[in-house]
Amino acid sequence: MKQIRNGVFETNSSSTHSLIISDRSDSGYVPLAKHIKIEWIDTDDYYVLETLEEKISYLISHIANKVKYSCNTYEELIEEVTENSEYKEIAEYVRKTFDKEIRFPANKDGIYDDVEYIAEINHQLVPWGTNAVVAETLDDLIRYMENPDEDRLFNEEKQGDLSFEQKLDIYLKNGNYIRFGRD
Repeated sequence: MKQIRNGVFETNSSSTHSLIISDRSDSGYVPLAKHIKIEWIDTDDYYVLETLEEKISYLISHIANKVKYSCNTYEELIEEVTENSEYKEIAEYVRKTFDKEIRFPANKDGIYDDVEYIAEINHQLVPWGTNAVVAETLDDLIRYMENPDEDRLFNEEKQGDLSFEQKLDIYLKNGNYIRFGRD
């Protein structure tokens, strides 16, 4: 046994097994399961959005795609996204419903220095002329969402009276998925 970190008991009994026990009371450790890490989406790639993380990443990528042209740095982009009212609604919904916090990818080695190439949303998928980018995107997603048991979940008459939160409930429902990419 060898103690490497302060306050942590570690053992490595073989090359494939290890055990780490720590008192995390003062370390600031937050389990990964408490976070949804955003992956910036490029809609020209083939995607199947199925997990909570993928679906949330897609919605937040729409916000980033809208604000990125007014930002000079990655830090400015993150600030603009987190100040967006739709982002705040999504973050609150995720916190309330799933007890998770949204985390953005770090700009390690300057990978996101050129903000123009973050969140590449195809112009045909972007709702133009509105500030409610996510709300309109949710309308379209719900209309064409695929479900193994049904061809479509909602037609336009059914979804007209849904709140933003109700649309998130449908969109994030387990078993529903969205598929897109270049033809």
